[in-house]
Amino acid sequence: MKNSSVFIIFIMILLASYLFTEVPACKDIPVSELTEEKPEKVVSSVIKIENELDKNGYVILSTLGKSMEPKIYENQKCGCVKQSSYELGDIVVYSKDMMDNLIGHRIVYENESSFKMRGDNNNFTDSSVLKKNVICKIPTIKRYQLL
Repeated sequence: MKNSSVFIIFIMILLASYLFTEVPACKDIPVSELTEEKPEKVVSSVIKIENELDKNGYVILSTLGKSMEPKIYENQKCGCVKQSSYELGDIVVYSKDMMDNLIGHRIVYENESSFKMRGDNNNFTDSSVLKKNVICKIPTIKRYQLL
C-alpha cells in the first residue's frame, strides 16, 4: 500500500511538471520584411514537398487545424526550409508514415533517434517521431497586417 501511494505521488509530480513546462515561442517576422517575398507555391504531398525543398530550398505550406494556435492559425501559409539538424523548440513539419499525413508541431524532447512533438495548443505530447521523418522547419511565421 505504501509503494502504491509513492507511485501515485510520483506520477502526479511528473504530470504537473509536464503540464507546466513552458514551450518556447517561434519569432514573428516583422511586417516591414513582408514586401520581398519568394513566389508563393503551395504543395501538399511529402514527395512534392521534398522535391520542392531539394529544388528551391524552401516550400510554402498551408495549415489545417488549431493545434499550434496562437502561433500558427488555421489556413495560414508558412514558409518551410530543410535543415541538416533540428533542435528543441523548433517548429517542424513531419510525417509519421511518410505518406500525405503532414503534421506541424514543436519539438519538445529529443533522444538519439527520435523526437517528441507537441502542438502549442495541445495538452498532450505526440508519440515518438523518427528523426528521418522530419521533413522541414518552419523558421518564421508570416502575419499579414491589414492597413
